Amino acid sequence: MKKILFLALILPLISARCNQPWGYDNSRGMKPLYAPKEDINTIKVETPRPLTEGSKIYYKDKFIFIIEQGVGVHVIDNRDSTKPQNVKFIRIFGCSDIAIKGTTMFADNFRDLVAIDFTKLDSPKVVSRVTNLYSSLNGVGVFPESFSGYFECADSSKGTVIGWKETTLIDPQCRK
Repeated sequence: MKKILFLALILPLISARCNQPWGYDNSRGMKPLYAPKEDINTIKVETPRPLTEGSKIYYKDKFIFIIEQGVGVHVIDNRDSTKPQNVKFIRIFGCSDIAIKGTTMFADNFRDLVAIDFTKLDSPKVVSRVTNLYSSLNGVGVFPESFSGYFECADSSKGTVIGWKETTLIDPQCRK
């Protein structure tokens, strides 16, 4: 009798969990952010955009440069410190750090080091590139070590993974 009562109580719970893969409940997880493969080494200036996830900050000649990890550098005009102006965004995929000497910005571009002359901020020029200088990606595009849960599997046909974003997932196929 005890076995029948136990089965009567546990069976509905077991069958309810079978509707979702691995017990997944359409909650939050991670999804990869991609950059087109053909654009990975392209450095270009774009109109300013909102700062979403700033990391390192560099100050030079009344300008503030804020790195958006893996995507590029925001340029803030701080000549009037009471009214800083977001003036440009320099797209450098794989960027995690910069240094500036004179009018040359040195930045990592995934495994490469690029030197960019920004004498004219509207038209920066890549003056040199050292390919495969870095043995690792300095954390750019790397899956967060501390994350545990469901995530959308990376798909190389969509481009190169430049980061990960927490979002609501539907039917993910990967779990960590």
